[in-house]
Amino acid sequence: MTVIFDLYNVLYPYSEDAEFVVAELRARGFDVAAISSMAPSLVNEIVQKYGIEKVLSAQETPYSKRDPVLYNLFLDKFGLKADECLLVDDSLEKLSAAKKVGMKICWLNVENEKPPSNEAADYIISSFKDLLKKINQTF
Repeated sequence: MTVIFDLYNVLYPYSEDAEFVVAELRARGFDVAAISSMAPSLVNEIVQKYGIEKVLSAQETPYSKRDPVLYNLFLDKFGLKADECLLVDDSLEKLSAAKKVGMKICWLNVENEKPPSNEAADYIISSFKDLLKKINQTF
């Protein structure tokens, strides 16, 4: 299983909880990756801090994170299968594009917003540590 993180508002700005969760996921045998729409130079700085090797900046492609094609490019680039990936993002709109290619999606809902429907995300969490609980229950 590969856990793919958005960067802005998810892994950046940095937090001890995010560092702990990334390290714990690796310790449990999960692959950790990142996809972002931030500038490649900033993306590189962030992923180096977390030790993430599988990374794609949407700015390196003609696609946005709202386009399912971007997620297919990511999967192809790293030889991943959509149904073996979980994307964690704070944007339901971007998560929806990943869902269309078959990824499991997890909405980091730090604002505790009401989801537009029960099917908006496979998982909804309000903190990083909740991600570990969901993964324990599911995988």
